[in-house]
Amino acid sequence: IPIYIGFLDYSNKNKLGLSALGLRYNDINVKNENNSIINNMNSNSPFQYKEKVFAAYLNHSFDVSKSKSIAFGIRSESTSINYNFENSLTNQAYSNKNNYTNLLYNVSYNWQTKKEWDYSLSFRKQIQRPNYSSLNPFKSISNDVIYFSGESQIAPAKLYSFNFETTKNEWSFYMQTGLIKNFISTFTKVENNTITETYRNFKNLYFSGFGLEYNKELFNKKWITKISIDVIYYKQNDNDYTFDKSIPSTNFITINSIDLGKKYKLNINYTLNNPYKDGLIKHYQKQSLDLAVSKKINTNFSMLLSANDIFKTSYTWEDTTIPNYFYGSKYYNDICSVALTLKWNITGKSYKGRELEKPEGDPIERL
Repeated sequence: IPIYIGFLDYSNKNKLGLSALGLRYNDINVKNENNSIINNMNSNSPFQYKEKVFAAYLNHSFDVSKSKSIAFGIRSESTSINYNFENSLTNQAYSNKNNYTNLLYNVSYNWQTKKEWDYSLSFRKQIQRPNYSSLNPFKSISNDVIYFSGESQIAPAKLYSFNFETTKNEWSFYMQTGLIKNFISTFTKVENNTITETYRNFKNLYFSGFGLEYNKELFNKKWITKISIDVIYYKQNDNDYTFDKSIPSTNFITINSIDLGKKYKLNINYTLNNPYKDGLIKHYQKQSLDLAVSKKINTNFSMLLSANDIFKTSYTWEDTTIPNYFYGSKYYNDICSVALTLKWNITGKSYKGRELEKPEGDPIERL
């Protein structure tokens, strides 16, 4: 998979603020013979997927006052896709080209109060492109009773979102609402008495959500904890289907690192996803508890004993909720895995550890 990436950036700080402009070029060429053996038969479904993306952008930010700033950006993005899929079992081939251009943008307003709360309001438009897996129209066996097939006519989805975010010390809170036009989702249909899972564009997906995150170092940094809660509501709209009433999704995650002394550390991670309906599918409850104990023997040698999903509660269970249309699936991933990891670092006398430079700027400001 050869990948070529080129870019040109220029920035200038002036009386009006900080201006930045540039060009981006991405080129990817995926070739795959796609061999598989099914029922002692060799299936050959080669494909070639070429994608080129050229973008030009302009960003500008300026300070309204010492504690307030405004930033905006505009980006023109042109995509050219050329692909060819073949299927040896049916002796068929399919080729097509997709060319489209989109104008993306981003606007944000940031300010800080006297109590050192940081706030940010932003509005942006983004694009979500289908990949070669989504576009391959030929069927393949997914499991014992289901086929999988892409959809060559899938259109890119466009995301419009409005975001609010505030942070102070260990607290962070966000709210988001938006719309996805031509929302891309998997969809199960029946053709010639066979069940086929494929992709489909839905007209609109509306979403709203909020989240709270808490990070704290306790007991003189002996216990570091991170707790986050997200609540998200989805509502789908399409001309061909009537959707069921949606139920919000609630996700709870807690990550804890506890210093046990004598270079021992205990990590406890817990995840809980409650049942919810997104209009198309009902998702059942999912939870997982992971434990890990690590021991640092010396500067170069350490060991880690971990156990994932110790209560065997991690599984995926879904049912469709469209009236007069039903399909359900349940995948048991509830396998408790235990692992022992030994890590040894070898360094020369002249080696000096360095911290990598981190990118600056709030992610909410990026296109």
